[in-house]
Amino acid sequence: MNKEEDVHTIILENESYNVLFSKNNATVLGGKLHQKYADYQNTMHQTAISKSKYVDDSYINENYLNFIQENSTNLLGLHLIQQKKLSSKTIGDIQQRIENSTNTELKTYLAELKNTTVIAEAAAKIENRPIAKGFSGTNLIGRVTTLAQVKRGKKAVLIDFWASWCGPCRVLSPRIKKLYETYKNQGFDIVTVSQDRSINAWENGVYEDGMENWNHVYDDDNDIAKMYGVRGIPHMVLLDDKGRIIQNKIPIGKLEAELEKIFK
Repeated sequence: MNKEEDVHTIILENESYNVLFSKNNATVLGGKLHQKYADYQNTMHQTAISKSKYVDDSYINENYLNFIQENSTNLLGLHLIQQKKLSSKTIGDIQQRIENSTNTELKTYLAELKNTTVIAEAAAKIENRPIAKGFSGTNLIGRVTTLAQVKRGKKAVLIDFWASWCGPCRVLSPRIKKLYETYKNQGFDIVTVSQDRSINAWENGVYEDGMENWNHVYDDDNDIAKMYGVRGIPHMVLLDDKGRIIQNKIPIGKLEAELEKIFK
């Protein structure tokens, strides 16, 4: 047979059951928990069929959470939880609903499930990071520096859009310099992309702030800035070891925290 067979869930209790067969269906009668579960499944099925602008996902989710809460002390709650892959947020919502439940085993199960789910979600989020767009520019000695060169063999790279005329940029210079000195021997590097109006102003700003020890490029016509959606500076972009964007326009405090995590 090519047609996929229907699968019926039966909640077994110490009671009698009757199974009614028709041409295209089978109905199981008997068992208080089974009937309760069957009623819930039927309600959700009918809701899905008649789903409209008046019946949204929040309504369906509320029924799901209510059913688990009402059945947290029997096997129906656990069974429903195990029927689909849940997000850490949904698991947290369930934990709140059963906070007063006496079922400590279910609470322990949910705590362990949430821990593994949070880890899996974090890994998936990392894998889905966008790859940073490559670029090149003239450096302080008149040669070409590419992002690919800077990234090679590094655990983290900071792209720092900056200009000597930018007061907030200059205020950040000491903190960025400190990060470079702290992590440069552990696999951290920086490429500063200048938005200056003249090469002389750019060069003077770099040396005045003592930033000459890392990579600098001059962004003619703001081509690089446009690639990264820069609308104002300072604008920093942090990359991971595979050249993926951890965060575009990362604030300095978040940058410090992220680097501490990467190089802990």
